Amino acid sequence: MTSYARARKILSIGALKLIDMILVVAGFVGSYWIRGMLDRPDGIRTMVDLIPGDTVPFLGAPLSAYWWLILLTAVYWPIVLDQMKFYQHPAHLSARSAYLLAVKAALVILAVQLSLFFLFRTTWVNRTYVLGAMALTATLICLRHIAYLMIIRKNMSHGRGAGYPVLIVSALAEAESLVNWLKGHPEEYYTPVGVIVTDCAAPPPAAGGIPICGGVGDLIRAMHEHSISSVIIGSAGLSLDLVRQVVGACETEGVDAWLLANLIQTKTA
Repeated sequence: MTSYARARKILSIGALKLIDMILVVAGFVGSYWIRGMLDRPDGIRTMVDLIPGDTVPFLGAPLSAYWWLILLTAVYWPIVLDQMKFYQHPAHLSARSAYLLAVKAALVILAVQLSLFFLFRTTWVNRTYVLGAMALTATLICLRHIAYLMIIRKNMSHGRGAGYPVLIVSALAEAESLVNWLKGHPEEYYTPVGVIVTDCAAPPPAAGGIPICGGVGDLIRAMHEHSISSVIIGSAGLSLDLVRQVVGACETEGVDAWLLANLIQTKTA
């Protein structure tokens, strides 16, 4: 069964992929316009052709001849990015990492395209145009990601709860500490929306200002009620059997499960 949170996450990531597909088209169209400037006899081509032995081949074909290439690239660019985990946790992906992944995807796609051009002897396709389209598309996708991060940070700074909604499963005292820590670190993009208490038969109504949703038996109901994106499993008040039960529920619902490091008494952060 798919949880509401997973459905919302799929829709959100689907929207990002759709925007990136549009940016691929914009990158190819923009590159064609920029590359066309080289063909103007009174433009850049004049300066380039002044260099001894250096000439720039003409575009030759109109933009309409490239639409098959543009649409195919728009379809499989998000697929390549998805394989690189670009959309897995976009709010946690820095602008630098996003750009490196976008460039890596561009190189992979460019290598495939050049191989197909050579295999099918597609000589009329202008290689400099395709290279420019890849570079421009990678830049546009990186700028889109930066804008995405800015929107999230602005929402978080205004207390709009734009972070990923998380449920905390732990003992009461530790749950309160986790809630307070997450509230004090909005840059982590996790918003606590509910607590599952493991050490109280009659817990208080809230922990750190976040409502307590009951015990482990109420976990799935709480996931649905709050459209949970992730579950943070604490180290206090939990046995291995209880952890297996919580993780199993998360797997069934398609929700990420995060276990605190000191649950297994490790010194690694």
